Amino acid sequence: MRIHFCLLASASALVPAAALAQETPPSDPAVVPPPAATPVATAEGQKRIYTPADFARFAPKTAYDMLVQVPGFSIRSADQERGLGQASENVLINGQRIANKSYGGGAGGATEELQRTPISKVARIEIVDAASLGIAGLSGQVANIILTETKKATGQFEWRPDFRAHFAKPRLFAGNISYSGKSGPVDYTLSVTNNTGRGGFGGPIILTDKDGNLIETRDEIYHSESDLVTFQTKFGIDGPGSSIGNLTLAYTPYWAPTHIRDDRTFATGETRHRSTITKLDGWYYDVNADYEFALGPGRLKLIGLRHFDHEPVITTQILHFDVDDHDEGVRFSRDSRIAETIGRGEYHWKSGKNDWQVTFERAFNSLDQ
Repeated sequence: MRIHFCLLASASALVPAAALAQETPPSDPAVVPPPAATPVATAEGQKRIYTPADFARFAPKTAYDMLVQVPGFSIRSADQERGLGQASENVLINGQRIANKSYGGGAGGATEELQRTPISKVARIEIVDAASLGIAGLSGQVANIILTETKKATGQFEWRPDFRAHFAKPRLFAGNISYSGKSGPVDYTLSVTNNTGRGGFGGPIILTDKDGNLIETRDEIYHSESDLVTFQTKFGIDGPGSSIGNLTLAYTPYWAPTHIRDDRTFATGETRHRSTITKLDGWYYDVNADYEFALGPGRLKLIGLRHFDHEPVITTQILHFDVDDHDEGVRFSRDSRIAETIGRGEYHWKSGKNDWQVTFERAFNSLDQ
């Protein structure tokens, strides 16, 4: 049994919600309810265009809330392979690929950026064919989210508490908060996101031999917890001429303990108790930067990425014998440092009806443990 609540708010308005118990009147079989309304696009050439007004009935708070309601469109996440490679995520922002990666289980790329983008900054969503964009690696339908430029600062937060009936602790602090604004040629977004997880199971376990004779009974309880708190700052820079750049700095401390405890009773009457506790308290940081500018007949985009993860884990298992009151145990410890550094360049130009692109990339991965 799981009980889930979700609360959304913006800096300009806070709407409390309460669950009220009420009786539902019996439905009349002669009355056919009207079909649920869906957003209707405006056709413009080969595009389907949606505006925020098309999604008003869903009360969206972020650009991502709008995107998931676009009919007939499925979000395809970016590949999480070594390096960056060609574009694979079918979501763009202002016609640009968001060239970053997700290392902590998040969405990554444009999808993660849209979860921090308030709806007040969305001008429209364009659903286009990838062939019309000239971005290597894309195919099928692509969503291009057009954001408006505004000097007005906006903020928002989302709270997603979660409660389970048995074994797992409540998730009280899941959610995110962000603040966006513009100062001169620089757009900025400051955000804090807490991705949490709570799991658990338990109950009696019965072990028998092939003939159904009782060997052992256990009463076991397991629960796990995880908290990943990401502090992120993103800058968008409108440089001289037609040049544009982006810089993202993120730091994520995380905690992921697990606990397993069981009481064992053998057919002989002997009892034992075992506990297994794993402690994982680590952190990682990410730096993503790109800069695009005109060069000769085309445009050159330079991309740099650095990820570093410090991942120390300690597992302690203790087995207690009631017969002679003697404990046995084992402890496993591993201290890992995982890193990836990527440098990539993309040069794009047009020649008649053809689009050309030349790319080069260097990726270096390391593991020290």
